[in-house]
Amino acid sequence: MFTEICGKLRTCIYKKVAFSRPLGCNLRQLPVFRDFHNSVSCLRENDKALDELNATILRLQRRIDASKSISLQQKQTQEFPRNEKLLSFLLDNTLRSNVSDKETHSVPPKSKSVLPSEDNILVQRLGVPETSFNKYFQLEPTAESISHKSVLAPEVWKSRLDNLFRYSVPFEKCNLNQVIELVTHLPSSFRASYAKNILDCLKQVCLTPSVYLLNILLHASAKHSTLEETLNVYNAYNQFQLKPDNYTFVSLIIAYSLHKQIVKAFSLLSEMKRLKIEANTHVFNTYIAILYHERLYEQAWRLFDYMKFKSLQSQPDDKTYSYMISVCTAERKVEKALNLYQEMQERPINPLTPSSRTIDAILRALARYPRYHSKFWSIFEELRAEQWKPGAQTFVAFAQLFSYGGQVNSLKRWISRIWSMSGETPDAKTIELLFQYLFRAYSNVKFNQEPSLEQVPNEKTGDDASISSPSNQLSLKLPFLLSSSSGDITKEELIHEAKECYHYLQQYHPTVLSVHLRTTYMSIFKNHGCMDEVKEFYAKSFRPAKLPSSHVVSNQNETTCNKDLPFRDIHVYACAINGASVSNDFAFGYAVWLEYLHCKSYLPEVLNGDKIEFEITKSMIILFARNQFLHLAVKLLNETKDRHWKWTRRSLGIMHKVAFLSQDKPALDLIEEIVLD
Repeated sequence: MFTEICGKLRTCIYKKVAFSRPLGCNLRQLPVFRDFHNSVSCLRENDKALDELNATILRLQRRIDASKSISLQQKQTQEFPRNEKLLSFLLDNTLRSNVSDKETHSVPPKSKSVLPSEDNILVQRLGVPETSFNKYFQLEPTAESISHKSVLAPEVWKSRLDNLFRYSVPFEKCNLNQVIELVTHLPSSFRASYAKNILDCLKQVCLTPSVYLLNILLHASAKHSTLEETLNVYNAYNQFQLKPDNYTFVSLIIAYSLHKQIVKAFSLLSEMKRLKIEANTHVFNTYIAILYHERLYEQAWRLFDYMKFKSLQSQPDDKTYSYMISVCTAERKVEKALNLYQEMQERPINPLTPSSRTIDAILRALARYPRYHSKFWSIFEELRAEQWKPGAQTFVAFAQLFSYGGQVNSLKRWISRIWSMSGETPDAKTIELLFQYLFRAYSNVKFNQEPSLEQVPNEKTGDDASISSPSNQLSLKLPFLLSSSSGDITKEELIHEAKECYHYLQQYHPTVLSVHLRTTYMSIFKNHGCMDEVKEFYAKSFRPAKLPSSHVVSNQNETTCNKDLPFRDIHVYACAINGASVSNDFAFGYAVWLEYLHCKSYLPEVLNGDKIEFEITKSMIILFARNQFLHLAVKLLNETKDRHWKWTRRSLGIMHKVAFLSQDKPALDLIEEIVLD
């Protein structure tokens, strides 16, 4: 009898948990489990407890039947995914009326709706009308409810939360599940801003937070708060005597990396070892991502080899291979990226199937180099045969493919499709990205070779005809007409079309004309030898680099005329100096270089700044050597000897030739010394 009743009760418990267990909640924290153990203890001491145990079973069975009826009625009105159904029951059980734990789990819902009742403590203290609570917390059973996205403006969130924490005891008579559900519905920035308030209120009512709750607050603080505030949240683990986990340290790693403290981020491995926490794949993936963004590629490879050959609990996954393929792209090692892509699919133990993340990474690696474009198309055709569905990042890969290959017509058709599929004008960021690739394609067009066969995936004649038709209003928003891929285009026609595109942006989308986009447009003239256009655009479309007020000479007319133009950065100077070096325009190149030296210490830091500075120095040495200023080339080369740049015979070839013809032995010795080193 005892065994039979306990078995029935355990079955009821697990049926109930399957419908109503809140996310992140330990099963043994549920009151129904406490009822079970209490009832079993009483049963062992007193046979009269059989009646109480049977009553508990009936109460649980009624709860299950009520939950099933709610689910059935919801399914009849609308077909919901299973996880949305669980979310509805989760919210029903965690944000119900303020009753005791025993009443919460023993009394079936009075209403068929999943909305909380009118006496909800958190609702009242947040100052939210009950009729709008479903909109406030996204309780409507829609697809957006799963992602917990806020529908309120930030200022409304702030006023509501201020209203909540205005109470002397904000979390009075609230359980931990209600607090967790409140935090999960907050926007990430507000989780970080109110993390200290939430923890103080939990201490006030003697509630111990779960590791899950602290991880949510710590992750938000790592991305939106200062490092000191993030560490204060981490100290709460010790204050509440909770043991951190791998996800805790992932948030700390992100926090240190965002504040450029890479050494401290890696020192967390020692802390994990002290706490006897073995780092998993997620932790090492975070480290590899940091090393990739900090351009510490050698250390990323060492960590990847450790995951492959030494660690048993942190074997590389699809995300790991995606990061390492991106590292190969940054190092310009495309063959190594292809080997990694093949290795993950053919490794003998636990072979991996490439996800969209990995596929997009390998396609972007191949798209940057025209000699690998045939491999790009072969991989794409294989994936398309397997019914692979491209994602948003796949568009970037195709845009890179067409832009680096100089396939202007293919890129124009590709942009036209994206433009027309949206049904409306894209946002400013998308427009800037589209024309960034288009200007790069214009600059990479080659006129001294036969036109390559340009192709667009899933190309259909009918679609292209509809896009290029003058009657199509969407196509009229574009600054170009679609051209035949088989027709030749002259340099004059290309320059004219590029200028039309730029004038279109000036007229309809002036906000997207950033310094980066203007520099890419100027590189069209530079790559095609139109130095007059380069000089004119350099003078009229930028202001000199921004200097401190003490270094600026007041010029009222210039300030008024150019106040809307962007300041020149290192990319602008590099583009102009490189163009002057290629066309051997010494006067223009030397003038730009002097301006660059004057403003160099005040220019903002950019990615790969040292590499760009090396290109500027190399262009100026070529320009000095071509114009018989060998002593200036030698002086500049001596000044940069300690920079450890990789000089080659090819990069110093013109200087070596001039020094050899003029029998300048010191210059020849300097070149030999640098190249040999």
